[in-house]
Amino acid sequence: MKNVAFKELTLAVVVVLSLVGLISFSIFDINSRSAFLDVAKVTIGAFIGYLIPNGK
Repeated sequence: MKNVAFKELTLAVVVVLSLVGLISFSIFDINSRSAFLDVAKVTIGAFIGYLIPNGK
């Protein structure tokens, strides 16, 4: 495994856990799926936005 920075690994774990939680919430609450989708977009956007400026 490459030398992965602790901050990047922590952010990746938080993003994955967040997306798993959002998917599970959207399965149980059908009426709020659009809100969960918006939060998932923000989570993925934050992760991508963090990685792009660092050139990784």
